[in-house]
Amino acid sequence: MVGLVGLAYHLLQPDYLEYQQLKQEGKNLAGNMKRYEKYTASTYQLPIEPSQAELTGLEKKIPIVQNRPEYVVQLEQAVKTSGATWVKMELLDDIAQVLAAKTASTNTAEETTTASATQPKENGVIPPDASDVAKQLGIVPSEALKPIWVKLEVKATKSQFPNLLNQLQQGERLVTVVGWDYQWTDETKAEPGVVYLALYMYQDEQVKKNVK
Repeated sequence: MVGLVGLAYHLLQPDYLEYQQLKQEGKNLAGNMKRYEKYTASTYQLPIEPSQAELTGLEKKIPIVQNRPEYVVQLEQAVKTSGATWVKMELLDDIAQVLAAKTASTNTAEETTTASATQPKENGVIPPDASDVAKQLGIVPSEALKPIWVKLEVKATKSQFPNLLNQLQQGERLVTVVGWDYQWTDETKAEPGVVYLALYMYQDEQVKKNVK
């Protein structure tokens, strides 16, 4: 009897395994049909292809060419609108080293000094590594999207500096404030400050083909 059961199992096993496989495929198919049913509906319409004007607008936000001087004008206008004074702008090749050095000096200062009530200091939270910067900003890692790092030096009062941070991100070109360093001693006196910015450019060949 045991031998007959074993023989039956041996003979039926391939059919049973095939049945289980087909059953799983059926579940997967049903799940996919549910997921994509809106695309099979008679009322579904394909997304409208962006117009040339829309592509041009996107190209202004994130250009496909790095050497676009318009962003300098945009930053200058942001500084002027905030009431701050432009001192200097510098493009950074490797922001990781700059931010790591800045973080290290900040940590050392915090360990050796006590902040005075009359000299409050404002610091943007700056990660020590470029990959951490991308994570903090929610940037999806992509070879097609290249950040351009900018160090902007200004002079601003206590009220002007936060306004500057806001104005820098309001222009036509997409700009993200990564971090900053600013300290004031007198609310009405303009003090030096540094703002670290990220601008972006496309390196996607398909995008370059579509934008004329």
